[in-house]
Amino acid sequence: MNHIDTNTTSPITILLPLQIHRLSEADAIDITHWRYEPPYDAYNLPHWEKLKARRQYFADALTRKEQFMSICDANGLMIGFVQYAWKEACLRIGLGIRPDCTGQGLSAPFMELVVREARRRAPWQELELHVATWNKRAIRAYKKAGFVVTSTLQRRIEGRYEPIHAMCYRPHAQHGHG
Repeated sequence: MNHIDTNTTSPITILLPLQIHRLSEADAIDITHWRYEPPYDAYNLPHWEKLKARRQYFADALTRKEQFMSICDANGLMIGFVQYAWKEACLRIGLGIRPDCTGQGLSAPFMELVVREARRRAPWQELELHVATWNKRAIRAYKKAGFVVTSTLQRRIEGRYEPIHAMCYRPHAQHGHG
C-alpha cells in the first residue's frame, strides 16, 4: 500500500497557499494511517477496512463525496482534511491536520481556508465545530480563527463519554483570555 509515513521526525516543507479539493478514496486511506502521539492519539482512526465495513466517516463513498475535502499545499501534498456536515440549522465542521504537519504554524492559513469554504457553502448559517476540552492547542487555533466556546457537553466517542466544547464562528466577538 502506498501511503506517507507520518511517524517521521523529519520536518516537512509546506508550500503556501493551501488548496482545497475533494477527498479521494486514496486520501481517505492515507488518513487512516496517521498516528498521533499521546494525548492526541485519541484522534487515531481505525484502519481503512474496519471503517469501510462500518461505513463510517469518509469510508462511505457518498458521505465522502458530499461532506469531505482534503487540504493540500501548493504542490498537492495533503496536509489535512475537513468535513462539512449539516446539523439542524448549522454547518458543523470537523477537521484534522496530519500529525507531522502540526506545530508548523499552519493553523491560521488552514482555518482561513476551512472558513472560506464553509462560508461559500453556507453564507448565512451558523458555523460550529466540536473539540475535546483537553485539546488546548486546537482550542487556541480555533479562537484565533474567530470561533468562541458556546457550550460544553458530553459526547460518546468509541464507547466512552468525553467533555467537548461546541464552538461557533463569531469573528467579531470579544475573545476572552484562556
